[in-house]
Amino acid sequence: MSDGTLRAFGILLALFQKSAPAIVVIEEPETSLHPAAAAAIMEALRNASEDKQIIVSTHSPEILDMADAAEDELRVVTWQKGLTSIGAVEGAARESLRTHLASAGELLRMRILDAPPLFDSKVDDGQLQLFVETP
Repeated sequence: MSDGTLRAFGILLALFQKSAPAIVVIEEPETSLHPAAAAAIMEALRNASEDKQIIVSTHSPEILDMADAAEDELRVVTWQKGLTSIGAVEGAARESLRTHLASAGELLRMRILDAPPLFDSKVDDGQLQLFVETP
């Protein structure tokens, strides 16, 4: 079997096993899959999400568009200068999603789908400083 077939089988097995977990986390479901197969996997993820929580991470604008997630269901992870930020879509990007002016995939292609920073770069009170070093 091809890598894509094995990966699709693994995803489907995780989603529909008899002793179903309460949560399934899948990283980049589109990896090694034909685009038509990726659409079928996304449909299976939607169906499985009726019974359990599904978390999917992806770099693919196409997967974001197939997911058709509401702005409050998306979390954006960014990494800049050694700091990882995870947050909801904010600002103009959130408004674009809410009013259907652009899809999440389109916003990702335009590079305006970002997470807000978790911490400011400066701490005013001098009591706490957070430094993240990159390897």
